[in-house]
Amino acid sequence: MRILDRVPVWSLFAAALILCILVSYGGHDWGGDFAAYLGQARALVEGNVAHYTQNQLYCATHSDFPVGPAVYGWGFPLILVPFYALFGLKLIVYKGLMILFLLGSGLAAYLLFRPSIRSSSARFALALFLFSPALTAFTNQILSDLPFTFFFLTAFLIMKSWQSEGFAWKWGLLLGAWIFWCTWIRPNGILLLAPVIMWACADCLRRRWRQGFMALLPIAAFFLCLAIAHFALPSYRTDSGIWNSYQASTIWRNLLFYLHEGGEFYSRDVGRVLFWLSLAPFLYGMAADLQKRWPIALVFSLTSLLYLAWPATQGIRFLYPLFPIYCFYTVMGFERLAHWHRSLRWALPVFALVVTVHFTSLYVHLIPKNGPLLNKRVIEGPYAPASQELWKFIDGTETDAVVSFFKPRVLYLYGRRRAVYNASPRRSEAEFFVVGGEITRRPQGHQPVFENGCFSVYELRSELQGEPVEKIP
Repeated sequence: MRILDRVPVWSLFAAALILCILVSYGGHDWGGDFAAYLGQARALVEGNVAHYTQNQLYCATHSDFPVGPAVYGWGFPLILVPFYALFGLKLIVYKGLMILFLLGSGLAAYLLFRPSIRSSSARFALALFLFSPALTAFTNQILSDLPFTFFFLTAFLIMKSWQSEGFAWKWGLLLGAWIFWCTWIRPNGILLLAPVIMWACADCLRRRWRQGFMALLPIAAFFLCLAIAHFALPSYRTDSGIWNSYQASTIWRNLLFYLHEGGEFYSRDVGRVLFWLSLAPFLYGMAADLQKRWPIALVFSLTSLLYLAWPATQGIRFLYPLFPIYCFYTVMGFERLAHWHRSLRWALPVFALVVTVHFTSLYVHLIPKNGPLLNKRVIEGPYAPASQELWKFIDGTETDAVVSFFKPRVLYLYGRRRAVYNASPRRSEAEFFVVGGEITRRPQGHQPVFENGCFSVYELRSELQGEPVEKIP
């Protein structure tokens, strides 16, 4: 491990940047969340937020299945606003932004933990996070997870400065505004208030009224920002009834799910074994560091408990904000175990060697498959040629037309038409019904007005039904 002392920290970031570029690919998948974020950013740029929210509420109430919240928190769309204003829907810009958030998250984690860990171990923990194939490949997704990870970790840096400066009011106001921004990106960012509340309560119990008052400043700043945001931009949540599905077995089921999903940080096969083997050092490292960085351990534990108690399981991407903390605590645990018993001093070098070989083998297959330098491919999704043809046709329909499509938020972003998700044309109130993707049921007695190799469009409310208008072979 000592060889890592000779490796400059900046070179790890440079290597991670190169890996992200090598595993990038053209286009985007069909996920609707990215389209919602970009759609909200476009609404802000074009000044039609009310029109956007009305269309998304219409989609939510007229679709056969839930397609997501009508409006996400505005934190991430606001970050995208200047990029959309300058570059529109050029994906390379947003993928570059995701790479910067990944690198920034690694830097924030390194600054948080470096004072209490050996230089070589800190470099390995940083590399473990930055070089994860799951994370480098994830920079292709225009989602809020990596931005939230960055703001989530930097909140602890601000919290540390606020505490070291004796709860100075400037740092307190900044911390409250920063926690609000985290919450505006992802709602569980509000858990960052937990350490602040504990500081305030502790000072009040000790009758240190001035410090207790100063400890309340971040909370006051948080709720002030929340009130301003409430009046500035609309917010709608459609998951309020999710707790109705809570069962006694939910926590146990979710625990097994996340123990399984967490292994994908390394990979889907051998990676799970590495993840399970690292859990003991991780827990030991977090327990040993509890006195120095208890706010991090507290928020990590609360976030984990939230995911375990939440009735609906989330994918691995919801765990990404926790992975930098996991990486450093795991390495710290290996170090402490080596001090506890000399026979374990080889555990961390062996673990590092196995992970290095495993990651290398994954990139050997991943780079030729995705990499733009070796394989200039555009994945199936809204940027594929067949999809571009569909958007061009939709753009020629009436501006007030309603289109049924299996990804309505994507169609609204690229086709600029009100969209819903109806599985069957018989129940659809849309003027146009698109067969393709997950939708395979064709309207009876109708001929397509547009057709290519992937999609067929049927006009359901037209006097010209049955007469094909455009067909692309």
